[in-house]
Amino acid sequence: SAAAIASVLSTNQSIYSLSLSNCPVKDEGAIALSEALKTNIALYKLDLSDTQIGPEGALALAGALKVNPVLSMLNMAGSRIGSVGCDALCKALKGAASSGLKELHLSHMPIDDKAAAAIAAMLSGSRVLERLLMTHTHITDAGAQLICNALQSNTTLQSIDVSNNTYMDKSWQKLLNHVVKGKAKA
Repeated sequence: SAAAIASVLSTNQSIYSLSLSNCPVKDEGAIALSEALKTNIALYKLDLSDTQIGPEGALALAGALKVNPVLSMLNMAGSRIGSVGCDALCKALKGAASSGLKELHLSHMPIDDKAAAAIAAMLSGSRVLERLLMTHTHITDAGAQLICNALQSNTTLQSIDVSNNTYMDKSWQKLLNHVVKGKAKA
């Protein structure tokens, strides 16, 4: 169970990468993992894709991200966190001076323009995040505009993937990719 794994992570400082992809972690497991992440200083990669985590689990993970300086990759693709959970994660990343998260996967989720606003706010304040994946979401042109505007002040993001967003015009996908690639060259 995720709770048992969290117990191991609380004391074991030799596990650097953990994938629980397609396991039924759910909110309860995410809460237990979050407590372990608050003290674990070894884990740098955590794959929680398709784990049935909802907004409550995302809120707990956000609390851990605020204090964990080591975790550099978090994959939440296919989760059920929605806009509420996405907002919590983004606020944690924007406000956490100690966060070391460089890569965030938010693909295959029904996140919308409300989530895009949270992502934009995070991007405008993030000085660490280098890679963001948001494929197959419900973000529209309006959300893409918010993210594009935020990228104007972001100096660290090197890669963004917004492909296969059926609610977003392809021209926005190209523009977002162009803005990031242009900044990487500058």
